[in-house]
Amino acid sequence: MTTYKYGLILNEDEINWIKGLDSSVDIENSLAEILAMKMTEDGGSVLTPETYRLSFNVSECIKLEEALEMMIEKCRLEGINPREPFLTHLKHAKALYARRHKDRIQTSGSRFPQR
Repeated sequence: MTTYKYGLILNEDEINWIKGLDSSVDIENSLAEILAMKMTEDGGSVLTPETYRLSFNVSECIKLEEALEMMIEKCRLEGINPREPFLTHLKHAKALYARRHKDRIQTSGSRFPQR
């Protein structure tokens, strides 16, 4: 079985967005819990004062994807009358969703093609 580890680099704007998510809103709270937890773990590392590198295993990446998809859908439903904070939520959720598999590292399993 092949397993992977996923990396995600957050910029200063994204970090501030995560810190500002509303814990009283279910979708925002679930996304904030996933990302804030990773930022406080030893696995997260500060690259510069403005960027942060997070590592996710497969199940954590799946949870992150689900939370981002829910946030994007919630913002799309608000799209009839776009306003803040939904515009900011949509911008950052789409950006993180697009980069979620960009830095994937195989951690176990065969790297050779099967015959």
